Amino acid sequence: MTARVGLEIARWVFAFLGWTLLLVSLWERGLVRTLLPSLLKGLGTILGGAGALAIVIAVVQAFFLEKIKGWVEQQRLEITHGQKIVEEMVKQLHDYAHRYYMPLGRTAMQFVNANRRRDWKDAFYFFVLHHYHRNQLTDELGGYFLRDATAEVVLPRLARKVRDAFSSPAGFLEWGELERLASELLPSPKTSNRPEFDRRISVGWGLEKYRQFRELLERNPQQVQVKDAVECLAAYASLLLLEVNLAYGAWYGEIHADLTENAFRTIVETLGELVKHNMLPQEEADAYGRRLGLYVIRPRATA
Repeated sequence: MTARVGLEIARWVFAFLGWTLLLVSLWERGLVRTLLPSLLKGLGTILGGAGALAIVIAVVQAFFLEKIKGWVEQQRLEITHGQKIVEEMVKQLHDYAHRYYMPLGRTAMQFVNANRRRDWKDAFYFFVLHHYHRNQLTDELGGYFLRDATAEVVLPRLARKVRDAFSSPAGFLEWGELERLASELLPSPKTSNRPEFDRRISVGWGLEKYRQFRELLERNPQQVQVKDAVECLAAYASLLLLEVNLAYGAWYGEIHADLTENAFRTIVETLGELVKHNMLPQEEADAYGRRLGLYVIRPRATA
């Protein structure tokens, strides 16, 4: 809005300067001095004297002043309306972040960290909890609502790659079992009850799924599907956090977000897949990659 006001003021200033230069040029050529008396005389005759001319000038001046005042008021209303829209968006984003995005990002990174330290029970718990929150997002919100529409396409693709890696034929989950994990193994997703979760994965179907999960991660840490799944989930968490912070930054003027080089590389690869499957235009993918590149943490060059 401020830029529009500045451009409009500049337009008026340049128009004034242009007319001034034109009049000066005509004055120097003697045209104004030659024509002005005749014009004023004719105008005075038509209007009935200098008093009428003064009235006309006053009316014209008032007309332009009203136009300017109206335009300024319109700009003020547009700015106020824009501020209200942003305020409502920030409130809505805060609600979505609290209910959906932060639990998703947090459990994704907790799974990644547990896998790195080879704590398989923790990894399984956060894997199940993460997919509970993802199902909740799908059921209640239907999808992602973020600052950048491209991110709303990339995030589901990253999540889908994780799901595919753990599903048959290469993974340990049959059709529908991912939802069953959450419903049967989580005593209460909203309150931490790890002892009950650990008890449920120590017997029956829960034990069977835990053993298959552990075998997949423990025996095949360098297998392409497992490695890709872990990297995709790490990239998913980083991108979700980045997009939430970028939206807050548009309002508060501060941005606290970054991407690792690995996460950025995974996201760029995913953008390429979306383009290949005609799910994203090449220009949009390239533009989004350039924007994300601004937030990548790169090691400092050594002398």
